[in-house]
Amino acid sequence: MTQTYDLSHPLSRTQANKIGKLLKEVNQGDVAYSEIREQVSQWRAQHTYSTECCFKQLIDCSQSIHGAVASYRLKRLVSIEKKICRPHTNLRLGELDDIGGCRLIVPKVEDVFNIAHKLKERLTFKNGKSIKDYIHKPPQSGYRSLHLLARMPDSTGKSYRVEIQLRTQLEHLWSTAIEAVGEIYGTEYKSPETLINAAGKDQERLRFFLIISDLFALEEGTPRCLAEYATYDDLIFALRNINCLNRLIDDLEAASEGVWDIFESDSQKELHLLEFNRDQQTLEIRSYTMKDVGVALDEYKQMENQIISPKSTAGISPESQLNTVLAFAHSNEELQLAYPNYSANVRKFLDKIKTYL
Repeated sequence: MTQTYDLSHPLSRTQANKIGKLLKEVNQGDVAYSEIREQVSQWRAQHTYSTECCFKQLIDCSQSIHGAVASYRLKRLVSIEKKICRPHTNLRLGELDDIGGCRLIVPKVEDVFNIAHKLKERLTFKNGKSIKDYIHKPPQSGYRSLHLLARMPDSTGKSYRVEIQLRTQLEHLWSTAIEAVGEIYGTEYKSPETLINAAGKDQERLRFFLIISDLFALEEGTPRCLAEYATYDDLIFALRNINCLNRLIDDLEAASEGVWDIFESDSQKELHLLEFNRDQQTLEIRSYTMKDVGVALDEYKQMENQIISPKSTAGISPESQLNTVLAFAHSNEELQLAYPNYSANVRKFLDKIKTYL
């Protein structure tokens, strides 16, 4: 069943905030839950056109960078719900900056800031904190990326916020790996709560990623997080002495295996629609030429509408099993950076780690 939304009668930001408040208060078993979730889906769908426009601008800006990979997605409904309902936070649905998201992965730090400069000349950015530089000022998790918060108009002239993430290939491998480890052990290792409350093996895993982040920073010439390790050799010594190191690597090895790619290769096509099925462990890839960008975006919307349709008779939401992303890449090898199933990037991350051991 395909879900449709009446975008001719959009929700206002104030209405979205009220809906987010109701979402926090309602239980999933309540009759009102489904209706509230539908309204959250409506607000999410209203970001589509603005995010598409941002994606096209990002592709245009990155054409001259060899190895650049751009991707486009709307935040998964389950992720929006988790973020709004996170304990000890006061996040409002209408104020979320990352419902619409675009990402660009480039070879070098210099490329990140060159693209940021081009985007600033083309786009309008959110007032105040429109740039979050996690490359020169990384948080204590070790995460590194440059975030830009654009204000993109929709077809009616209303504006919606779109988050643009610019990062290097190394930064992306790190981010992918920590998300994969989070799925393996059931912990969000980048969340503030985990950073504050982690103990035992969770603390060791966080230490592992901090050390790797600093090793990558040394390679890319960016600021580090761990002042107590003055040299490369100090970091390598600390890495090799992490108690859970071997088990962590083994678990990542296991997570990087067993995904079947369904891919029609065509060197003339640079746009790729990726759909990962967690249950079947398959990754389906459809490819398009740039002149068919409109077709690709329409098919992305169709797939998204199917994913967020009501629960099946088995009681399993398709959204929990499927992950969809639209990516721009020049080759199959570059495209792997945009894979939504982590496996290819985790393999590259492990290959890099093994050079340190």
